[in-house]
Amino acid sequence: MFTAPIRFARSFGRRWAVRGTRYALRWVWHRLYESLCERSLGVDTKPDGRWRQELPSVDCHGYLPLPYDSIQKAIERAAINPEHDVFLDYGSGKGRAVITAATYPFRRVIGIDVSESLNEIARANLRSARPKLHSRTVQVITADARDYRLPDDATVLYFYNPFRDEVMQAVQREIRRSLDAVPRNIKILYLYPQDQVNPFADCQWLRPVERVDDLWENVRLAVYENHQDQGAELAVV
Repeated sequence: MFTAPIRFARSFGRRWAVRGTRYALRWVWHRLYESLCERSLGVDTKPDGRWRQELPSVDCHGYLPLPYDSIQKAIERAAINPEHDVFLDYGSGKGRAVITAATYPFRRVIGIDVSESLNEIARANLRSARPKLHSRTVQVITADARDYRLPDDATVLYFYNPFRDEVMQAVQREIRRSLDAVPRNIKILYLYPQDQVNPFADCQWLRPVERVDDLWENVRLAVYENHQDQGAELAVV
């Protein structure tokens, strides 16, 4: 009966000891806001780690979503055009970022994940949250990111550290292919641990727009836009 409160107190104590009172209280706020969002939407998007065995490559990471307010802060950097923008989440898991994006006026919202088990949960969450969503067209697709063909109307691409190396390189090639096939402006919202390398930093076909450090517990947000000038200066975010 007391397991959850004890676990919460220990987590708070660790954060207070390492980062101080302000940081620990910020963590408490995130947890309370997360509970409020989950209740309001009627969903359960919390991670539990049971689906790691479904990952197709060592380059893929398990489902671990950001807090709701961190996702909201990232999405709001996209300056949404309701008649135009299509949001796509790579590695959508139980659907937290997809559902959050669908509360904004995107024309369409898509999530892709390799785990059908997680996608079944995401679809159930979407059904529960449907009355609260602004975007009317929302879909979750089971696919390996290496093989997934990016829709040629996708304009806001969201990544929270879903994969690296060979998988990320395949996704970047597919983004380039889509842009060559249907030239358009896109924004990439890439969120990643600050101690890891940003795989978009060396993409000369992108230009850095903004960087937000410590968006959440050592997580950094890098925002990019594409440009047509292949001789453009190297992205340095």
